[in-house]
Formats: sequence, structure tokens, C-alpha cells
Amino acid sequence: MFVEHITHSMLVSFDLAGECKEFKDKFMNCLRESKFDNSLCRQQSKEYLECRMERQLMTKEPLEKLGFKDLIDSNASEKQRQMKT
Repeated sequence: MFVEHITHSMLVSFDLAGECKEFKDKFMNCLRESKFDNSLCRQQSKEYLECRMERQLMTKEPLEKLGFKDLIDSNASEKQRQMKT
């Protein structure tokens, strides 16, 4: 089972303007559909946190530190495969 690390920086600001609402909704829908098994929603979680960091709603942290190193590595591998074709 995957355990996501939650840091204080994730709790800094609420998204009152709804800047990341689309990403939050995708993540929450995934959680509901997977019966709240967060390991099945890691891509959506990563995208939501990226949105929050880009909009300064939380402190920027390396995605590796937040537990997404494997998703970064797999995305890079996929891009390299697409460039070769």
C-alpha cells in the first residue's frame, strides 16, 4: 500500500478562487470511484498538487519529496518513446 507524505506546506492556503478546482474535482472523483484507495489516484493527486504549487497555494516542493518519483520517471520514459517514433 502506498502512503503519501503530507507536509505542512500542503495546508498553507485554501483555493478560494477555485484556481485548481478542476484538478481537485478529478482527484476527488477518482477517490470516490476507487472507494478511497488513494494509490489508484496518484496521477490525479500529483496534478492537483502541481496546480497548487504553480499558483503559490502551497510551498513548492520537489515531486520526488512528495512521493511521485515513479510517476515522473514513467512520464519521462513515455516522452522519450514518443520522440523516437
